[in-house]
Amino acid sequence: MLRTFSHQLLLVYIITWCLPHLAVANSNYHPATKMTSVTDIQAAQTERLARQITDIYLAGMMTIFELQTLINTPSNSTLSNSPLSNDKSQLFGDTFITLIKTQYTKQFQLEFPQTDHPITAFLMTSIKTVMEENRALIYDDQISEKGFIPAIFAFQLSQLFSNSRYPVSLKYTGFSDKVYNELNRPDVWERKALTIMSAPGWHKDQRFIETMVVADKTVTRYMSPMILKQACMQCHGSIAQSGVNQNKPKHRWVNQNRFGFEMQNAKVGELGGGLSLTLGADAFLLD
Repeated sequence: MLRTFSHQLLLVYIITWCLPHLAVANSNYHPATKMTSVTDIQAAQTERLARQITDIYLAGMMTIFELQTLINTPSNSTLSNSPLSNDKSQLFGDTFITLIKTQYTKQFQLEFPQTDHPITAFLMTSIKTVMEENRALIYDDQISEKGFIPAIFAFQLSQLFSNSRYPVSLKYTGFSDKVYNELNRPDVWERKALTIMSAPGWHKDQRFIETMVVADKTVTRYMSPMILKQACMQCHGSIAQSGVNQNKPKHRWVNQNRFGFEMQNAKVGELGGGLSLTLGADAFLLD
């Protein structure tokens, strides 16, 4: 049993457990849709900042995914079949940031961006804060499965990042009939974005971006796609692909995933949802 899971975090885990396996934009990046109501220069700045935030975020999640063995292995044990030592100090501070930078370059085939903008700088600080807040859990050798997986990292980072003094918020969302967690249910704009991004002819790596006025304030909304991969199928695919049904006779299969939610019959290559970012127009007035 995962002794550290709250019910809310478990639900967040379900919807995003497979995110590290999702197809994200790489060096063959396709520009997002054309924006209106802003200058071309500001539009380019906005899109660049939005992509940096979402890609750093996803690289962080993939780093946590790849370090699961280290996170869950007792401190006095030796890691097998791993290039990493069992030194958990690399999960904290600037050393962990270096691991994310390496993952970013591998994942997106791009150099890690400068994080001199106040928002991206705060994101890097927030990543270190989240890791530090989980130090006791990570070092607790009495818990064999820490439950500190990519979705928990993402949830905690989203909360810290989105509730800052900066004009930015970030959340994972999906199609209304597919979300397990009500907190991830899409709003009106997110439903529109997902509908457009799932239409025939839309490139699967293409992001969607619009600038609009909300409550008398100009904001830019940005959606990065999450494309389902084979590793996602054990929770979102068919009953035969459910993780709980593996190595069981067919008459004992159940139509649910390992967390008790109904299988969704999703297919590899489908749009599973998106990473939704909102940036206030004053994001570029920060110094």
